[in-house]
Amino acid sequence: MPCPFPDQGMSRGGMVAYDSEYWDGTWYMPDYKLKNTIVHEVLHAIGLDHPNVDLDGDGIAGPYECVATSYGNKPIMCSPNGGYSTSNAGKLVGYDVNGLKALVANARAQGLS
Repeated sequence: MPCPFPDQGMSRGGMVAYDSEYWDGTWYMPDYKLKNTIVHEVLHAIGLDHPNVDLDGDGIAGPYECVATSYGNKPIMCSPNGGYSTSNAGKLVGYDVNGLKALVANARAQGLS
């Protein structure tokens, strides 16, 4: 599992495990949340963190405090419940893609790719 506060804000690898309640019906989760959660956790395993920011100025980057696209879509990595709630569930928004590009650039800078 990725470390929650890795050095330099980057984890290296990891494992994603989904508990059985996601699949056996004991805990209801709408399809869009399930799709977003699966992608969200995999992105944690490859190094992305929550992009939450202090939008309300209280000194804490709290739950749901994330930048949004001009259409109001929050990154799938926003905690909790980022991503689309439409047929685009599980797809990345531009902010997620930018995070992945930053990971690739960082890997290249360290000679890892």
